[in-house]
Amino acid sequence: MRKIIFASGNKGKISEVRKILGVLDIPIISLQEINFKGDIEESGDSFEENAKIKAIEIFN
Repeated sequence: MRKIIFASGNKGKISEVRKILGVLDIPIISLQEINFKGDIEESGDSFEENAKIKAIEIFN
């Protein structure tokens, strides 16, 4: 089953995304739920670059 790890510590954002994407029947997993303890520096020049940085950090 596919899952989406939502790389934010903001509980409000996670809740909102779960409501919006709930119809897709794809679990939205928070960083807290995967016990991610790292601190990801958002050093990109755009939202897209920061998303890539977060994805790589979490995947590794």
